[in-house]
Amino acid sequence: MSDSDFKLKNPPIIEAVLDIECDLPPSLKVATLEPRIKKALGNNYPKSRQIFFQEHQFEAKLNEPAKLSVTGGIQGLQFLHDDEKQVVQFRTQGFSFNRLEPYTSLDTYLPQIKKAWLIYVKLATPLQIRMIRLRYINRILLDFVDGR
Repeated sequence: MSDSDFKLKNPPIIEAVLDIECDLPPSLKVATLEPRIKKALGNNYPKSRQIFFQEHQFEAKLNEPAKLSVTGGIQGLQFLHDDEKQVVQFRTQGFSFNRLEPYTSLDTYLPQIKKAWLIYVKLATPLQIRMIRLRYINRILLDFVDGR
């Protein structure tokens, strides 16, 4: 039996995430790329949604009223497969590829990751890559004694 023949009935991996953290040009607004990204990704990722952020800052000085400032905006864009099991993210901090269960192996998804990454490079023009991270999110179900 080879490693490729070994299959678990209920594999623990529920999500695999490849993150490529980048520095983008300061003037780039990821939200402005949305129509071009949709066109470039084609029918592979027909669903999309925006990732928002909101930042609150409090400033307190002695004998002065506290000041509050709130900023926010679009932090990134997500593009999803029809079944929403695969997500490509174009973020202000970089690129991510998420694959939810069922997950087979990284080799299965490398061509899709490469294609999406090259689109990101072409449209977002990263200045440098700071980190590449591959994460696997596992769910391990444990039976407890006495039904707990």
